[in-house]
Amino acid sequence: MIATWLNFLFFIGLLFYKIRAPICRWIANRHDQISQEFDQVKSQMEEAKKQLNQVLTQLSLMDTEIIQLQEQVQKEKERILRTSKLEEEKMAQKLLFVARQSAENLNKNLRNEIYSILLAQVLEQAEKILKSQLTQEMQMQVLQDFQVDRSG
Repeated sequence: MIATWLNFLFFIGLLFYKIRAPICRWIANRHDQISQEFDQVKSQMEEAKKQLNQVLTQLSLMDTEIIQLQEQVQKEKERILRTSKLEEEKMAQKLLFVARQSAENLNKNLRNEIYSILLAQVLEQAEKILKSQLTQEMQMQVLQDFQVDRSG
């Protein structure tokens, strides 16, 4: 009985001695891989933030341009009102309405385009993250299968 236990303990010790180095290497490699993936995702997030800041800057500039356009339309309207009669006043109101509508449509279209670009980038980032997680799960499954095969 003691010999069986001694044999068992010797086997466990030998197994630990032989398998420890490959497991440590695997853990170190996995750690390095996760660190690299983290760095990649971090750099991608920084790039996405830069692009977002660029888009927000463009939106800010567009808002300024819209305000300038509205001011120009207002000035044109005032000039027409000073120099014209009731008919010209109606035309100016129509022009103001069309200009505002065009500016709003332009703003909506540009915002929609920016949102679609951002959405595509977010989806791309999410897909990359999901792919890396799927790879990790597959690696864990292989490791578990290997352990089951070795113990069985």
